[in-house]
Amino acid sequence: MKAKIRDLGTKIIQKTRYKNSIIDYKPIFDLCDFEVISNEYNGGKRIGIMVPHLVKSSGGVTSILRLGTQLSYLGYQVTYITMFNDKKEEMEDTAKHNLSSYQGKCVAMDNTKKDDFDIVIATEWRTVYRVLSYNAYKMYFVQDYEPIFFEMGERYLLSNKTYELGLHIVSLGKWNIDTIAKNCQINGKVDYIDFPYEKTEYSYFKRDFTRMSNDKKIKLAVYVKEESKRLPVIIPLLLDKLKKSLNDSNYNLEINYFGNGLPLSIENGNSLGKLSKKQLYDLYCQCDFGMVASLTNISLVPYEMIASGLPVIEFKDGTFDYFFDDQSAILCDLNVKHLKDELLDYINNPQKLETLNNNAMKHLKELSWEKSAQQFSNIINDLKQ
Repeated sequence: MKAKIRDLGTKIIQKTRYKNSIIDYKPIFDLCDFEVISNEYNGGKRIGIMVPHLVKSSGGVTSILRLGTQLSYLGYQVTYITMFNDKKEEMEDTAKHNLSSYQGKCVAMDNTKKDDFDIVIATEWRTVYRVLSYNAYKMYFVQDYEPIFFEMGERYLLSNKTYELGLHIVSLGKWNIDTIAKNCQINGKVDYIDFPYEKTEYSYFKRDFTRMSNDKKIKLAVYVKEESKRLPVIIPLLLDKLKKSLNDSNYNLEINYFGNGLPLSIENGNSLGKLSKKQLYDLYCQCDFGMVASLTNISLVPYEMIASGLPVIEFKDGTFDYFFDDQSAILCDLNVKHLKDELLDYINNPQKLETLNNNAMKHLKELSWEKSAQQFSNIINDLKQ
């Protein structure tokens, strides 16, 4: 009897998923014939930036707001459009939550017309198919290579096709461009801007690297999120073994997890959840190391940690060394002994840790959202030539 009920439940779930997929994919086929578009810029500074939703505490949404705000300062008329027609009041509240000084208007897609903009910018794979309906120059602001988030199937195929439709791709950093080129037939213009961070939010905090060897205590700030690219299961398992191994060497490892919206099922550390910018900065200043997994395009978090003077632990299998040299962080694999030995080597040689931090800081000196937005504007201006 239980088996029949279980099978019936499975069939209902499968049927519901199938119906939902048809609802999701039908508008794509209604709007797109999967031919390369004709894409020509005729001038003008009215920009529409389309997102699925404006989401609170989202790094990707905040980056979009920062780009749009800086473009506003450069003279563009910027409008943020929600593909799923969020209420204007909710959009404005979310935008202020993520970036209190944001510039630009908020509007639902249903309240826009085809000729409202000179440029429309897609920001996520589903939004690409929506911007096709506008009579405007079509750009694609790429913050990550999204097909990698899906199993090989329909979503993978449809997200991968977005890079082949002829939109003008502008990537946040160069890694996306190289990855897209390996996996797709690109048919439009391709550019990238520097991956920036916000200098005003995370100032350098001078710390005493000799304290750890004296106190025999290591405080770790660990970014964990419910996304497989952030290793939300592997990292706690890895750190559980590390904690026990360090304890054998008379070191106490305090682990502070942050970034997760849902509580983590862990017993080896503190689950702090999502933190405000002030709480984040305070955590960075209190800790000795920060740990992040950037398996696809790099996260903003290591930039924030480095700007705060916090030495970073990243993964060799990720993209950190695409943006920084390998002497800017402790690059680990899944071997706990390797990580323990390297940590203790740096702790017992604080000058090496100081050098590591200084190397990382050098990469941040020329970065800013003002500079990256100017690069984006220059890309648009070059279209007129």
